[in-house]
Amino acid sequence: MGSVLYMTFLFLAKMLDNALSTAKTILIQRNRCLLAGICLAVSNYIYLLITKDVVSSDSNLAMVVVAIASGV
Repeated sequence: MGSVLYMTFLFLAKMLDNALSTAKTILIQRNRCLLAGICLAVSNYIYLLITKDVVSSDSNLAMVVVAIASGV
């Protein structure tokens, strides 16, 4: 059960990272540089957390879940 929750967390975190990255691009185009910077900072933090978790995980399933979430 804990593994399912962990994989769900990774999936949702990667989707949030993708959404923030898209929001950053839109905010830059609309000349909202401060908000784009905040989105970038939060997105990078989430990305680094996900990367740390995937690298320290013993399972390839975590990498597959993050790769699928990147495509969604």
